Amino acid sequence: MYACTGQFLELFYGAKNEVPYSDANIGLAHLCLAVTDIQAAYQKLTEAGAPIDSQLSLGIDGNWQCWTHDPDGNRIELMQMMDGSLQNTYIKENS
Repeated sequence: MYACTGQFLELFYGAKNEVPYSDANIGLAHLCLAVTDIQAAYQKLTEAGAPIDSQLSLGIDGNWQCWTHDPDGNRIELMQMMDGSLQNTYIKENS
């Protein structure tokens, strides 16, 4: 869902997740932070010794991403929005 300039809210219903469904895991699945240079962001993470949960990869939405987590285990996605991505296509068609 397009929220406002450069911001989207993604809701996932009935998705297959690594964690089996239970009432205890209803709520926030992860935080996504948009970055302008995914390579530089990934390098900073590794240099800082941050945990790397997923290497750089091209997501099904057409954006580059990598994953880490905070000390409490909350999943964090770093994403570089690409020109042909689903999100940027939507923005171009609706602005």
